[in-house]
Amino acid sequence: MAALSVGMGSSSDELFLVAAVLTCMLVGFLVNGMYSLLFSINGVMNVYQKVAHWVERVVAGIFALAGLGLLRPAFSRNPA
Repeated sequence: MAALSVGMGSSSDELFLVAAVLTCMLVGFLVNGMYSLLFSINGVMNVYQKVAHWVERVVAGIFALAGLGLLRPAFSRNPA
């Protein structure tokens, strides 16, 4: 939905908005359904449990880099 709000222009009509929101909802349901089905398989869940700590570390690192990227412009501004 965040990408949708960036892509919407002031000239977008209501039909486009409704179609875009419904598409986002459908994609969300399909992705979550896929994750549910995938992780309900014992073999997949066992593999994930073995590598979960590495996955969590990588994701934490990505979020830390994203957070630093958001903070960096605040520190590089020149005071007026």
